[in-house]
Amino acid sequence: MQEDSDIVQRACRLGDLTLLDEALASNPHALNEQDAQMGWTPLYRAVICRHEDSVRFLLQRGANPNLPTRVGEYPLHQAAETDQAGILECLLQQYADPNVQQNYGETALHIAAGKNFADLVQLLQRYKASTSLKDFVYGRTPLHSAVSCNAVQSAEVLLQLGCSLSVPDSVRDR
Repeated sequence: MQEDSDIVQRACRLGDLTLLDEALASNPHALNEQDAQMGWTPLYRAVICRHEDSVRFLLQRGANPNLPTRVGEYPLHQAAETDQAGILECLLQQYADPNVQQNYGETALHIAAGKNFADLVQLLQRYKASTSLKDFVYGRTPLHSAVSCNAVQSAEVLLQLGCSLSVPDSVRDR
C-alpha cells in the first residue's frame, strides 16, 4: 500500500492523470494520505506543482481540500501564495474553507493581500473570506498585510469591500 501512496504522490508531482487514476484504483485510501516526510496530501502536492487538471481530478474523487500539512499549510494557502487563480477557485468551489488559518493565523486572504494579488483578493471575497480575521502573531488583518507590504492594489480592493481602517493590530510601539 505504501508503494501505491508513493505512486499517487509521484503522479501528482508529474501531473500524470493516467498514473494517478491507476494508483488510486489500486489504493483508494491514498487519496487523502499524507506523505511521511512533509505531511503533504496528493492534493497539496498537485497545487504545489501547479497541476490544475490533477487538482480537479482529485477533488472530483473526493480529496479533502481542508487537510493541513505538518506545518499547518493548506492547499488554499499555497494557491494564494503562488498566484494560482484557477486552482484557488477550483478549491473554493469544492468547499475549501476560505477562512482556515495556518499555524501563524494567516488566511489565504492575508497572503493574497500581502502579495498584491488583487484578483485573488476579489475571488476570495466572493467566497466569503473574512476581511477581519487577525493573524496569531501580530494581530494583523488582511488589510494590515497589504499595507505592511505596500500592496496598493490589494489595499484598495479591501477598502472597496468595506474593510475597516480602525482595527488595531497587537504590535505596540516601544
